[in-house]
Amino acid sequence: LNFLVEKRTDDFESTPTRFDPKLSASRSQNGLGLGYSKAIGSHSFQLNTRNDYYDNFGLVNTNAIGYGYQLARPWAISASSSSGFRSPTLEQQFSPYGSETLKPESSSSQEVGLKYAFEKTIFKIATYESKYTNLLSSSQTLKSCAAGGFCYFNVGQANVKGTSIQGQHSWGGFDFSASLDDLVPVNESSGKDLILRARRTTHIAVSKRIQSWIFKLENQTIGQRFEEAANT
Repeated sequence: LNFLVEKRTDDFESTPTRFDPKLSASRSQNGLGLGYSKAIGSHSFQLNTRNDYYDNFGLVNTNAIGYGYQLARPWAISASSSSGFRSPTLEQQFSPYGSETLKPESSSSQEVGLKYAFEKTIFKIATYESKYTNLLSSSQTLKSCAAGGFCYFNVGQANVKGTSIQGQHSWGGFDFSASLDDLVPVNESSGKDLILRARRTTHIAVSKRIQSWIFKLENQTIGQRFEEAANT
């Protein structure tokens, strides 16, 4: 059983420049959270709830529920559902590139996963879907941007579906890891891809420990991303 009490205060101040005026802003947030997890035989459960009060957005509740089941060893499956909330930063709201009318982002997500873990080998695959309302984003080409062509804005409705595959293995004193993420990020208002989000990302790494030293070689590849909403 976990219990959380949190108070957070943000202060933002920027000095004037040739392009931007002086800016001062502040806000506070109070949060209460409760979490419960339990394992019964091959079953595991997790419940979380959180209540936050933002002085600029009011009361917000977020929740999550998860379930896992240990199949014939070393296989396990899991499923989860959660809601999320993200407040714009003070810079996103009050700077020349932001807007006081910028809305907070809310979301709901579901995920199903499969895991294999045996000795020095771990393999995971998960598929998920997240639906967003007022997704926070930024652009340098949006026509409504007044400050030098760059600004923050909300995407009314967005949907992100994806599959993530990860693997780890140790052999001959070396640790190998690799991951592949496939994403379908859609702006539901236009049917186009969300800007600045690649549909495919890969990561490969190998590391070696020699006494107190760790030597690592890694490569990350990020696919093509569109910079503007028309996807041209």
